[in-house]
Amino acid sequence: MFDAMKVKNDCVNWIREFFRENGPDCNAVLGIEIVNREGYIK
Repeated sequence: MFDAMKVKNDCVNWIREFFRENGPDCNAVLGIEIVNREGYIK
């Protein structure tokens, strides 16, 4: 079963670690794609 809270926390932790490693003045571009159960992008 898909655990949305875990995935959200994993993403937030990844972003935090990225800026910890690369410095607060670095730039990042993030893309988020949302797909429903039928596989269609909302």
